[in-house]
Amino acid sequence: MNKIQKLYIFFMFAGSLIITSCSNFLDIQPTGKVIPNTLEEYRALILLSILMD
Repeated sequence: MNKIQKLYIFFMFAGSLIITSCSNFLDIQPTGKVIPNTLEEYRALILLSILMD
């Protein structure tokens, strides 16, 4: 195996680890933060930010 093939295999392996290791990262809900889920919550949040200016 030449050097380019070894680097290719290494980066493919590292990339597959990175992709599979972050599967639950987005499932974590932060505490103490406002996270709008519906259209009405988004509107209220935007309206509140406009009124605060």
